[in-house]
Parts: sequence; structure tokens; C-alpha cells
Amino acid sequence: MIEYKRWFYKGLVGLIVAIIQFGCSNDESTNEGVSVFWEQTGCADPWGTGANDTEAETTNALKLFLAGEDISVFKVNVEITSTAQDCFACSCLTGKTITVNVAESDVAKMEELGFYLK
Repeated sequence: MIEYKRWFYKGLVGLIVAIIQFGCSNDESTNEGVSVFWEQTGCADPWGTGANDTEAETTNALKLFLAGEDISVFKVNVEITSTAQDCFACSCLTGKTITVNVAESDVAKMEELGFYLK
């Protein structure tokens, strides 16, 4: 019976180690990439959307724009992170932050486009 318990605990420890290693993998195909962000403007974003567009319209336009820049997008999230600036110029901030997860190899391109590391 003691031998059975020893075998059981060794197997359990092995399973836990395997789960931890898989969960901590750096392979980009198993994670969500590197997060970069952009502060949305009223109408000056290079993908052509702004304050009056829906989140879906902004996300789709952004994905198309980045595909044209040869950047693979894992995930896009738009959220309100502050109050909008009280002005109507295209460069005024809407208070929304757009977070994009991309491959680590695309981070430099994203920074050239004006995104910041999160």
C-alpha cells in the first residue's frame, strides 16, 4: 500500500509540474501576445474611426489598418479609461483606450505607428 501512495504522489507532482510548464509557455501561439495601447482621438486615428463610431466599427477598421501594415492582431479591447476632453478638435481624446495584443516581433512597428507598451 505504501508503494501505491508513493507512485500516486509522484504522478501527481509530475502532473502539476507539466501543467505549470504548459501554462507558462512563451510560445506566442498559446498566449495572447504583447499588449500595446492607443488613446483614441475624436477623428485623428489613422484607421479612420473616432468618437462617433461603435466599438465594433473601430475594432474592424483597426484590424484592417494593421493588416495593411503586415501586423498580426491577437486581440483588441476598447475601454473607457478616463473622461473625454472637453473639445471638438479631431485631436481631442475621447477617454477610450484601445489595447491591442500583437506578436512580440510586431511591437517595434506598433511603436512606430504611435502605440505604447502597456
